Amino acid sequence: MAELTERLKYIFLDIVKYTKRSVEAQSDVIKELNKAVKDSVKKNGLQLENIIFIPTGDGICLAIRGNLPFDIHMLIAVDILAKIQEYNAAQKDTVRQFGVRIGINENVDNIIEDINGKTNVAGSGINFASRIMDNADEGQILVSTVVYDILQAREKYMSSFKSYTATIKHGIKIPVYQYIKEGLAGLNTSAPSILSDKKIVYSLSKKSAYYFAYAIKNKDILITKTKGESYNYVPVILLWYLAEDSCEMAVCRDFDSANLKQPGNGKLSVEEQFDVIDSTYFWILCNLSEFIVESHLNKFHRDSFEDDKYGIKCWFIINKYGQQKLKKDHPEIWQEFSLDDYV
Repeated sequence: MAELTERLKYIFLDIVKYTKRSVEAQSDVIKELNKAVKDSVKKNGLQLENIIFIPTGDGICLAIRGNLPFDIHMLIAVDILAKIQEYNAAQKDTVRQFGVRIGINENVDNIIEDINGKTNVAGSGINFASRIMDNADEGQILVSTVVYDILQAREKYMSSFKSYTATIKHGIKIPVYQYIKEGLAGLNTSAPSILSDKKIVYSLSKKSAYYFAYAIKNKDILITKTKGESYNYVPVILLWYLAEDSCEMAVCRDFDSANLKQPGNGKLSVEEQFDVIDSTYFWILCNLSEFIVESHLNKFHRDSFEDDKYGIKCWFIINKYGQQKLKKDHPEIWQEFSLDDYV
């Protein structure tokens, strides 16, 4: 008798640090995960006949059947992360807060009956979904080449993936793609720790932290003043002066007077300071800006700045990674600038 085969879409996820919890906490977390999964499936209009739920102990695999939207697995995965974030925000007990990592794949696999008489799946598709998931960190979504090839050609997913090479079981190397679309609740867009380049990660100095803080707070103003030009010399100089002045004032005693570098000695708005610096001889701006960039920003913190559509670094726009780094390295500066209101 021929075995039944189907093309299946897989969402494979597990709970990060599951075994480090008490048995009671494990039970509660599994209960909340099951709820998030079922609610997400229902929200996206799937019927029970479209889903095979496969418990894995510390997580679950969803095998999606039928002629459904091309990105149904991604829609459900994103919604699961959002629901978990919402649950965590309301859960006061940190032991019962949790995160998941997700691997997504598609393949033609066999539909089988397991020892309990329930419908299950066997094949390389579900196995690779698990291997892909193993390379993700908490809150991250990694997809296979098959899934990437389908999604990246669609407008809503263009420029939303970053490629890596992962080493899986038996030393096999495979391409994987991280979903890095900004602004999605619960989605971690930082580089997966196991896949990122092995390089020195520098902590933010006080001056760099202030530079980041001023850049985040004044992002809209700077974009307006530069007319959208990514490589503009004025913002770099202005932000550097503001950062140096903040460091100076932080150590200035009551009977000292700070020697401020910013135009107007602290009495001008950011827009007015921009205009003063912008009126300086072009080559002075160019050389001073490039000195700041090459001696500090590019040398130590390149990964914290946005790329424009041409792949050119914009040295006055801090990306998600840079924001998280500032919040982690200098939470006191993050709070001083009330940056939760700007990101």
